[in-house]
Order: sequence, then C-alpha cells, then structure tokens
Amino acid sequence: MSTAQAFEHARALHAAGRLQDAIQGYSALLERLSDTGFLHFFRGQAAYGLGRLEEAEADFRAQLALTPEHPQTLEYLGDAQRNLGRVEDAFETYEALSRLAPENADAFFRAALARKTVSEDAFFKRLERFVDETPLTAERASAGFGLAKALGDLGREDQQMEVLHRANAALRQSYAFDLQQVEQQFDLIKSVFSAEALAKAAPIEVEAAPIFIVGMPRSGSTLTESILAAMPGVTAGSELTTLSETLGAYEQAGGRADALPGAVPQNRVSLAQIYTNAVRQRFPGAERFTDKMLGNFALIGVIRLILPRASLIQMRRNGLDMGWSIYANHFLGTLHPYAYDLAELGGYIALYEDLMAHWRDLAPQALHVQSYEALVGDAEGESRRMAEFCGLDWSRDCLDVNKRRGAQWTRSSDQVRNPIHMAGVGRGQARAEALSAFTDGYEAWRERLAKKAR
Repeated sequence: MSTAQAFEHARALHAAGRLQDAIQGYSALLERLSDTGFLHFFRGQAAYGLGRLEEAEADFRAQLALTPEHPQTLEYLGDAQRNLGRVEDAFETYEALSRLAPENADAFFRAALARKTVSEDAFFKRLERFVDETPLTAERASAGFGLAKALGDLGREDQQMEVLHRANAALRQSYAFDLQQVEQQFDLIKSVFSAEALAKAAPIEVEAAPIFIVGMPRSGSTLTESILAAMPGVTAGSELTTLSETLGAYEQAGGRADALPGAVPQNRVSLAQIYTNAVRQRFPGAERFTDKMLGNFALIGVIRLILPRASLIQMRRNGLDMGWSIYANHFLGTLHPYAYDLAELGGYIALYEDLMAHWRDLAPQALHVQSYEALVGDAEGESRRMAEFCGLDWSRDCLDVNKRRGAQWTRSSDQVRNPIHMAGVGRGQARAEALSAFTDGYEAWRERLAKKAR
C-alpha cells in the first residue's frame, strides 16, 4: 500500500468511528514519514475521541511545534486541557487562539468558560469590545455567553442578564422550532410505548446492565455520574450517542423503532448486542458503565425493551434553578433548540415532565428519581440509595469527587472537581422576576397538558 493509500485508509477508518484502528494507521505513517503534515493532529483527534486525553494533548503539542498557528489544534488542545482539569493551561491556550483568530467567537467563549473572572483584565476588555462593538449574530452569540459568564463572576448581574437576552435572541432567530411538534412527538412516544404494548412484549435475556442517567441539562447528571463511577466496577461513559446510533442503523436496515414493542425477541436481542458491542469496544473490560446522554429520556421505552437489566436514573432539579442554568449556558449547535427563549424553555420542561410522568406511571420501580437538591444536601444517604437501586457496592470514595483527576467530558467539568456543595441551589429562584417569562411558559403548558388529560 502506497503512502497516499495508507493515509486515505487511516482517514476512512477515522471517519467510520474506528478510532483505535485509525490511531494505528496514523502511527505507522508517522514512523515512515519525515514530513508528517497534520498526522499528529489527526491522531490527537482520534485519541481525544477515545477519551485518552493525555495522548491527545501530546499529539496536539507536537502538531503545534510544526504548525504553531493552526487554530483547530489550539482549540482541541484547550479542550483536552480543560477536560483534564488544567484550567489555567486551557485559558492560556484559548486566549492564544482568540489572538490568532480575533473573529472566532468560540475562542472567546471557551476562554471565559475556562476560568473565573476576578478583574477587568486585558482579556475581559477584549471580550467586552468583541461583544459590544458589533451586533450579535448567531455566529457571534457564543462570545456573548462568555461575556455573560464573566459578568456573573464579577457580580454584575443586571448587565449579565442583558447580555444573555441578546445572545439567546441572536441564536433563537437563526432556526425554526415549534413546541407543538415536540408535543406531537412525545404523544406518539406515549402511544407506541404504552402499558399494554410493553406488557405484550415477550421477555428477553440480555447480559448487559448499563446505568442510564437521563433528564434535562444542568440537572446534576455529571455529579451523579462522578459519584457512581467511583463505586467498584463502574466506568463513566459520559454522553454516549451509541443508543441513538444503534437505532439509526436498525432503521436503515429496514426496521422501525416504533414497531419494537411487537418485534420478535431475536430482533431486540440483536439490537442489544449491537449497543453492547459498541460500548465494550470503547470501554474494554468494563463491568458496568454509565451512559448519561440526557436525551435518552425519550427512549426509555426502547431501553426497557432491549436492555431489561439496565438501571434508569432520572435527574430532577428545581425548575427555576435549572431553567436559569440552561438559559445562561451556550450549547454548541442546536442540540437543545428550546434553550434560547425563556417561554419556550419553560414549555419544553413542562412537556418533558409530562413524558417522564408517563414512564413512571408504567413502572415506577424501574426508574430511580434523583433530586439534585437532596444529593448535594445528603450525598452519603442519597448515593447509598442510588447504589442499592443499581445493584452496586457503595464506597465512601464516591463522596470525594474533587479528588479525581481523570477526564471529565461535560460543560460542568470544572464544577465536579470541587467538593460537593449547595452553591447552585437557589440561583434561579433569586432571579425569579427576571425569569418570569420562563415561569409563564411553564405554567401555560402545564395547564394545556392538564386540560388534554381530562
């Protein structure tokens, strides 16, 4: 195989998600080439995707030694450093990126997120000018979230809220979204995965017993996963796309997810095996693993049908506190399209709660509801109850989340490196007046759903 063919093969493996195979291909090329081009960057990307952040960081540094002004390498290096808990290094990397690419709004956002702003230093002033001197657009909105975060650090809450309104509005105007379509989607899920349908499904035997953590963003899922992953035999999987990818492959092969309640047992076992094999390839040797892709709350019916030994934990948090935390955070892309308008955010949470009530009504014993406030208020008692529900051996080590130095794959990675605390309790309630549109949207949709149920 020629060098060009070997490179194309490694890139194809990378694109197909066969990251370990891609790393081997890149490594072989690095051994035989003097002009390595961007091979260190590509290998670092693959290692990053596997959660091997120290390896990724080494490759990104090697790439920067060859191409010091490569924005993507700086971005990935900063992300690796931040997820490893080295926030000062991450800030310096992101700040360097913001100087190299002064129109890159995400560079400003990442830098502001990486550290606590304690003064109006040179970076803060550059960020403020970037946001204030030109109109915020969807492409520049992330910098607005960064400035709002910095203003909050400085205690300038009125200015923080004004900037947040501008940033959220800029994003919301850039795409179409309709809560009534969400309502129709959730109604379809409830009709397909009804009590009658699940009762008729033939039981299956599947060995895998993942621990799913579901809910809304900013509800305490990262803290919960960190606690569970410190118990014997548990590996933190973070936000896995594996379940949705498994269903996507099933549908491409001619199956239909909404037909699963009546599917022959072999089909469901096959789906379970595809999911399990994919996760085991990523976490070889793991006895139990967590999957905290929060949107899996819409797939609880699927989970119960194909992974009957799975443990399901629903995170619950005070609505105003959670709503404020969502509204104050920028989620890259439109993964959470409801997040950028307060009334729509309140309405979506009402719809989410209605769907979760459906799952609890079907089998209350199959779902452990974990209050964030209870967890931070009584970490030992609540973690013991979670361990019992999941069939785990409780360990006191699980309470020392701040002593862990491994990778954290989440927007909350900095927060879970601190001791368990109650600082986040009451933040939204303290801003109740500013969040009145959220409360109005929530109550309006609660009333709508109540009328429909009567």
